[in-house]
Amino acid sequence: MNWSMLCTAASTNPPTGPGFISETGTAYQRTILARDTVSVEQATSPRFVRFTLVWN
Repeated sequence: MNWSMLCTAASTNPPTGPGFISETGTAYQRTILARDTVSVEQATSPRFVRFTLVWN
């Protein structure tokens, strides 16, 4: 299975990536909205999402 990075948000750096939609909050307390870049209508097979949360 190949994974594609849709959004990366590390430390206090601004989020980046093709799936990034919006960010609210400041510093380490942020809400980040990211969306799959392939619509449901265009998907030819099941799509999965995984995320990693590192809390320091």
